[in-house]
Amino acid sequence: MKDQVKGAVFDMDGLLLDTEYLTYRLCKAAAAEMGFTLSLDLFKQTVGLRSSDTKKILEAAFGTAFCYEDLRARNLSMFWSYIEKNGVPVKEGVFTLLSLLKEEGILCAVATSTSRQTASKLLRLCGLAEYMDAFVYGDMVENGKPAPDIFLKACSLLAIAPAACVGFEDSYNGIRAVYRAGMAPVMIPDLLPPTPEMQKLTYAIYTNLEQATELFKKEK
Repeated sequence: MKDQVKGAVFDMDGLLLDTEYLTYRLCKAAAAEMGFTLSLDLFKQTVGLRSSDTKKILEAAFGTAFCYEDLRARNLSMFWSYIEKNGVPVKEGVFTLLSLLKEEGILCAVATSTSRQTASKLLRLCGLAEYMDAFVYGDMVENGKPAPDIFLKACSLLAIAPAACVGFEDSYNGIRAVYRAGMAPVMIPDLLPPTPEMQKLTYAIYTNLEQATELFKKEK
């Protein structure tokens, strides 16, 4: 794979940034303020999805008395308060891998279901934006994950064929999207453990992104 890969496309939350469980804790607190109980199992169903798809799942679970827009506003307020106090949490091995890819001349892109406004600010604050050659946000494509649209868009912006790109994901829907795009899926599990389906769809599964450097290190 080392000599065949020309591009790498990354999900953001739960992969580059250690924000998935943080988001759950804050969403749970926001839901409690509204009189609802958000379980981790229910939250896991939304991992990797766009806001519009998350809304459908939560409205189906909580009923007509639930207002997703209220939950989202409360969660965002809590989230940015946390970031202001603590900074943006970056996952283990991220800078090591991205530095290697830069050295090897491999182009990189972010493909995240998160909105442009939120994602671009987070990537800028933590210093990851400068490592990226292209950005695709959830509001830039018609169909969200597990549809391949967001990854195909990233490959298009990089001007690299999907077959020459690796797609890094932590979610099931993300891996499905990478696979359907015709890329090489690599899973770095976060909240969701690998399943037989994921083992079948992925090219490789690693504990963290630093381990994934072995995919790109050229033999001396």
